[in-house]
Amino acid sequence: MPITVVGPGDVGSVFVRAAEGAGEGVRVVRRGDDVRTSSLREGPIVVAVREEDLAGVAGALRSAARRAVFVQNGYVEPILEPLGEITRGLLWFTAKGDFFHVLGPSPFFGPQAESMVALLTRSGIDAVVIDDPVDQVREKAFKLAWSCVVGLPVALRATTLAAYLDQERVEAAALVDEVCSVLSATWGIPISASDAYARLLETTGELGWMTGSTKGLSMRNGAIAQLGRAHGVATPVNDRLLARLQ
Repeated sequence: MPITVVGPGDVGSVFVRAAEGAGEGVRVVRRGDDVRTSSLREGPIVVAVREEDLAGVAGALRSAARRAVFVQNGYVEPILEPLGEITRGLLWFTAKGDFFHVLGPSPFFGPQAESMVALLTRSGIDAVVIDDPVDQVREKAFKLAWSCVVGLPVALRATTLAAYLDQERVEAAALVDEVCSVLSATWGIPISASDAYARLLETTGELGWMTGSTKGLSMRNGAIAQLGRAHGVATPVNDRLLARLQ
């Protein structure tokens, strides 16, 4: 099964290595390369670009949406929903330079889900297909809550993730609660904040050295604050952190 990887950074390179290890053909599309579908071979197209670069790539792949696999963590629904039926992958592994660690099974859903799960599983990376739409929504919420905690608040305090979770557990839990409350109102599905917080703690034990990031906030904490205002859900912790950054 030949695949195309758009964005061969830390995450995209995992898929490149998985395909090469399985003896599959792989084509790499780098920044500045032509992403138009006419230039892409058959097979899945793994889009591993940063959230801020996603809109342009997604637009270029509109006619090949069923082949596209998007692995971004943020609230990217406004960009992806116009494409129709696509595949999402929520990656529960961390790849940064030489560091690689599997945090848990990475769920995939959509037309290419089975092929992506098979590819990663052959490489020893735990992955699973999720067919139930409610479970898909909850998985998206859990991953977005995770991203809202390990990024902005840790970066603002100029500390490590381990120190933040040890010293600011009340704030971390409140952030998770805000994300789950907002997304419950947005998607009309109950999302357990306690389950999301448990997932956070279960998957960060090996990541205590991480120092946070303020990248992609418009699709993470910023998106939660905006959605909260739209649905009448208060987000005081996210609002305070975003104000501190400004």
